[in-house]
Amino acid sequence: YFQPQYNHSSGTMVGAEVLCRWIQSDGSIISPGVFIPIFEKNGFIKELDQYIWRKSFEAIKHWIDIGEDLVPLSVNISRISLETDEIINVIAGLKDEYNIPTHLLHFEITESAYINDQVQLIRRINEIRNLGFAIAMDDFGSGYSSLNTLKNMPIDILKLDMGFLRGTQNMDRGGNIISSLIRMAQDLDLSTVAEGVETISQADYLKSIGCDVIQGFLYAKPMPENQFENLVESAHKD
Repeated sequence: YFQPQYNHSSGTMVGAEVLCRWIQSDGSIISPGVFIPIFEKNGFIKELDQYIWRKSFEAIKHWIDIGEDLVPLSVNISRISLETDEIINVIAGLKDEYNIPTHLLHFEITESAYINDQVQLIRRINEIRNLGFAIAMDDFGSGYSSLNTLKNMPIDILKLDMGFLRGTQNMDRGGNIISSLIRMAQDLDLSTVAEGVETISQADYLKSIGCDVIQGFLYAKPMPENQFENLVESAHKD
């Protein structure tokens, strides 16, 4: 599944996050919140990671071959996949196999990955960046967020969780926090993506404080590949 990302100033689609949905035979969907923790516990998350990466490389290669207009895709790397050097060989192998422009694919990591062996984690992330792929830190602000992580982690994109702007209490404080985070990201030469944006007032506020990209139900819910392809095609025609 794909969830588009937009520049709120222009209304232009500028990217999409690749997501996983488990669709059962009766058409019902099992939430990632249910199966992802199980896969992390039993180790199958590494297989799922590599499946989604390959499907993303395949999609980009296919769109290039048919002359389709493209936007960059971002794919997730689980904390478990970052625990060994196998990840470097897998991503390098996919790069060689599909030979796509690396700027068309970003990899997202979660801040929780930084909790364990920080030295080896930073080395692995740098090796992925040396292959030409940008790295985004996902869900910053959704849980335990450390400024030390921003100081030490070699990332290119900061994805901000909209928890700061939800609810009815402490909205002013939440707005001040996210404004400060965006200014800090700009000072660190990081692009910013706000995910979970649901209202026009949230999007307008984010635009006013310099957030680059909006992702959330305000613009689009996650959608199957054929629906996403139609959306990209119609957007470029417009």
